[in-house]
Amino acid sequence: MIRGCCSILFLLPLVACAGAQTLGLHSAHTKAPSIAVFEQIPTDAMDLGKVSEDTCLNNFFDPRLGSEIALDNLKIAAARKGANSVAGVTYEESNRFFCATGLKLTAHALVATPSSLEELKNAPAASQKCNAAGNLSDFMSCKMQALPDN
Repeated sequence: MIRGCCSILFLLPLVACAGAQTLGLHSAHTKAPSIAVFEQIPTDAMDLGKVSEDTCLNNFFDPRLGSEIALDNLKIAAARKGANSVAGVTYEESNRFFCATGLKLTAHALVATPSSLEELKNAPAASQKCNAAGNLSDFMSCKMQALPDN
């Protein structure tokens, strides 16, 4: 009896950690809404304010790049505000409890006009090549090079 209780107590922290990881999996596999991503805010768009989302990149069960998961989470947060697009996405390192490697994305949630959305579809974006980066380091380097000089 004592042996059984001791082994259960030993496994309890492992089960608790597995449960915490399972909670994080839900948002990683949720399909992101169709939200357009602008590099700059279109003049005819209505700004709904800033939206920000922290994403833990320690998810070994999702085969996508961490930057893709983070952008999908940002799109979900923007859609909750009623946005159909975001602009001025910034990427920064994020540290959270129980997550050694995180990524925080911040952007303006927008309601863009149909004409702005159509222009976005037809114009080649400078950051499209960043989305093809093979790993997070290359992706972040590409994004940093695309920043305007101040």
